[in-house]
Amino acid sequence: SIFNISTPLNNTQSLNSSPEFDWNQTVDSNFLNYTLMIDDNEDFSSVNFRYGTLTITNTSFLVSPPTPLSENTKYYWMVAAYDTIGNRRNSSEHFRYTTDSLAPYMNLTTPTDDTDETSSNTITFVYNVTDFADVLNCSLVINNAIVSVTPDPAVNTTLQFIYTLSNAQSYNWSVNCTDYAGN
Repeated sequence: SIFNISTPLNNTQSLNSSPEFDWNQTVDSNFLNYTLMIDDNEDFSSVNFRYGTLTITNTSFLVSPPTPLSENTKYYWMVAAYDTIGNRRNSSEHFRYTTDSLAPYMNLTTPTDDTDETSSNTITFVYNVTDFADVLNCSLVINNAIVSVTPDPAVNTTLQFIYTLSNAQSYNWSVNCTDYAGN
């Protein structure tokens, strides 16, 4: 019968290279085993990891050392249930799980260091962020205080914050970005 995979949720991005995979129990009177398949190809053409469980109620598998998942890799996972007469049923879908240990990299473009702005207090802060996976948010930091946040910014493209400074004085600015894995 049809069964579903449950956790980690689809599109999870995590520092954890030893996750626990969970799925719902199949209903099959001739059950033989479950096989968890993890592949870095969405079509499962070259399965990287294959793990089996032998009881119908054992619906989880913990990937653990000495063979953790590789860091900074996008994986796809699914489960197949086999029965004693040779039939195979795949889980109703497959999920993506990304191991991510790299922090986003920010390149600050303008204003450059030691810029003297005298025409307006409204400044356009231009930057670019790159990351292995998806970025959760980027924050404009002025004099060590977060003053603006952009959720889900695009990566590898020019981005900007427009912010009005209160008066004519010297300011230090930076951008801090965090990805979905917490880097």
